[in-house]
Amino acid sequence: MFGDNSDSKFPSLIDGTSNTVAMAETLRTVADGHCPTWAYRGWAMTGINLSYGINVTSIPDSWTWVSDKSNYRFRLRTCGKGGSLHPGGLNACLADGSVRFISETTSVPILRAISTIAGSETVAVP
Repeated sequence: MFGDNSDSKFPSLIDGTSNTVAMAETLRTVADGHCPTWAYRGWAMTGINLSYGINVTSIPDSWTWVSDKSNYRFRLRTCGKGGSLHPGGLNACLADGSVRFISETTSVPILRAISTIAGSETVAVP
């Protein structure tokens, strides 16, 4: 919904404002560098992508650039992913202005669906 040079307007949200995540929490500590900072242009301009899960902390063995592959509860695998210090999930602001707590056990297909503005999925925010 919000990206570099985005011209999204409410009519662009075909999936509906109550089914679209506008913003979500993330953690400052990530295994592969630095997290994105609100209102600061850094090296990674990704926003928050929920399509890989919430609070994903495990580091694949194939990631040779991460020296400490230990699984820390409050260190996300990579920047731009959803996570929080709240046990079990994160808070997300929907495009209609409401805030919902989304469980980290929510299935990836649902997370992908609520992360798009015009995917035409018929799913509600859990």
